[in-house]
Amino acid sequence: MVSQASSAWATIGGSVLGGRHVTTGAPNQDAWQSATVVHQGDEYAVLAVADGHGGSRYVRSDVGSDIAVAVAVEVVSKALREGLLEGPGRRVEREALRQLPQQLVAAWSRRCLDHLGAHPFTSEEAGRAGASLESDPLMSYGSTLLVAVLGQARCLLLQLGDGDSLVALSGGELVDALPPDHRLTGGETTSLCLPNAEADFRAALIENPAPTLVLLSTDGYGVAFADPGWRQSVVSDLLNQIETRGIEQVERSLPNWLQDSARVGGDDATVAIGYRLPAAGRSARKPPKAAGWVASGLVGAVLGAVGAWALATSSGGDSSPAASPVPSSITTSGPVTTPTSTPPSSSVPVVVPDVEAGGGVSHPGPGLAWIRGPGGLVVEFSPDPSDPDPIAEVRPPTSDGTGLVAWESFWTIENGVLMADGVPAGPSIDPALPLSGIEFENDVLWLLSEDGDWLVAFRPQAICKIVAVSTGTGDGESAAPPDPPACEP
Repeated sequence: MVSQASSAWATIGGSVLGGRHVTTGAPNQDAWQSATVVHQGDEYAVLAVADGHGGSRYVRSDVGSDIAVAVAVEVVSKALREGLLEGPGRRVEREALRQLPQQLVAAWSRRCLDHLGAHPFTSEEAGRAGASLESDPLMSYGSTLLVAVLGQARCLLLQLGDGDSLVALSGGELVDALPPDHRLTGGETTSLCLPNAEADFRAALIENPAPTLVLLSTDGYGVAFADPGWRQSVVSDLLNQIETRGIEQVERSLPNWLQDSARVGGDDATVAIGYRLPAAGRSARKPPKAAGWVASGLVGAVLGAVGAWALATSSGGDSSPAASPVPSSITTSGPVTTPTSTPPSSSVPVVVPDVEAGGGVSHPGPGLAWIRGPGGLVVEFSPDPSDPDPIAEVRPPTSDGTGLVAWESFWTIENGVLMADGVPAGPSIDPALPLSGIEFENDVLWLLSEDGDWLVAFRPQAICKIVAVSTGTGDGESAAPPDPPACEP
């Protein structure tokens, strides 16, 4: 744990290994850093948080996230000394979004290639990846990046990929500062390792009034909360804790709070917090009313029964990094010309001739992508917008209408059996349990039994859990057995 302070801001943070990684022996793929920068007598605080990707292809994402936060602190510190936050607000935001992403991506890419030069890929890494690492070496270091630049009167946010950038004003009100990116769904994310990384950054300048608290977190922190309003609850509770107990005590408690999220959510959990120190001689504001769960330490009422057993490692619900979906390139200005994986319920506009976008996307091979349309239709195509004839293959929808793309496979249910690319690859259930419904949420395939009595959570070689949906008390319904069928991935 590290605590630093500028004349206006105190910064703290921490990172905890996720429950899944404890089980698999994988390293913590998150990272964070903070720094204080002095420019012309003014002091600024810089926070950076990064989340390395968990898929098997990203064999060095833990290194990539470490490099990301180090580069962020260096690039932003240099920019601050050159007057980054000076001038009219609109110009600051515009220039920050124009200059910093390019500098960050270039510095990160250069540092990763330097690391590769000193540490060539090993045969063990190639085996884990299951694919060539030399063709796109930066992919192996893939990571998100969140940055906050905290000044006396202004706060600048930059974000690439998933995670949360939370900003609270003096009254505890949560400010929704960054523009949304609706592509960041279903475990998919933009990344430093993608070709359009510079264009995928989002930025926001907060001033008049300047914020009181800023919290950056990887998605492994927020996934543990069952309440969709957890962001407001967290900032209110955190301000209450800081102003009643002090920033030092909160810093000491932070590892335990993160441990709760990492255990329940399963992923590495990382936060970096900036708190505006009260001006000398000014009384701190009255603490906000507690959200009703202060004693639980910023985790509160976490995942409900189904979500908890689906993700908790204590019940065998861990997944290897190989099970995570693969982030893919997407553009950021105008229509999306190269798609990304999303849950089937979402829609991403995609420039593909004569094909209506309607679902998940993945990568069947180098230079190709899949998109799932209405009714399970799958189109294989080249995601290069300059390709005059991008369509490679069209796969007809399945007879029962099921089908989605996840983990680089097209999953369907045929005659009650879960299939991957037309081959049986579903869970082994004893006694046999015909399946009917299929959905992809939180990196898990959720399957519904044919009679609707059982819900199955499935990840290949990682998780297989079954829970009763109903007790079958109504007339004509089949009663669910007292114990769930045996389930193996």
